[in-house]
Amino acid sequence: MAASRNWSFKADAAKQDLTESNFQHRHAVVRLDGAAPYRVEVTHVPEGGKSDSCDVNGDGVIGTWTWSTAPWDGNNAATKSFERYFNEDVASSVAFVKAVDGRGRSLGRNLRWNFIAGHNVTEGKLRGLSGNLAARFRSAPNPGYGLRTLPDGTVTFDLARAFEGKTEFYADLGLAYRGKTKFLGNASYRVQLNVRNLLDEHDLVPYRVLSTGQYVTWA
Repeated sequence: MAASRNWSFKADAAKQDLTESNFQHRHAVVRLDGAAPYRVEVTHVPEGGKSDSCDVNGDGVIGTWTWSTAPWDGNNAATKSFERYFNEDVASSVAFVKAVDGRGRSLGRNLRWNFIAGHNVTEGKLRGLSGNLAARFRSAPNPGYGLRTLPDGTVTFDLARAFEGKTEFYADLGLAYRGKTKFLGNASYRVQLNVRNLLDEHDLVPYRVLSTGQYVTWA
């Protein structure tokens, strides 16, 4: 048998872009659209609401609520108005999710590949011996981002300041011998040795990073 027939090769690779997008934008639009009807409803509403008008703020007069004066919690005059709630809570949340639309998934790796070469000895004194050598590659992940402040004061992730983890490359070795023993009635046996991380790559891999760029978790 020709020696070349004893070789085997296997390779696979995957390239992907892992991003968070679209669903956050749709969620933002729903919140914006959901807030709009309130502005119309509280334009001219008796204090306490149409169905249960009362002196909520205790000034002795049942006034008229507007978008700027109606409390978010109709039963508590001390709560912020609809206008403040929209500007400070809803609008800032919308600005945040829009700003991070398209960010990479945490620890997502865009490229990975594997390669395995194997050889079986079928003739001569080493007949029954086989071995394989494997290589594994993983591109650097994205464990986090820096921060930036939007014009409205909202603090969000800066997609232009993506922090990078560690590229990983490992090699594995496998050796096996298959034979028969006369002491047990010509029974077959197999002995195998597997060595992972043959190049002894034991550097810590960062998995979590603060917005300042300081890594705080390794594996």
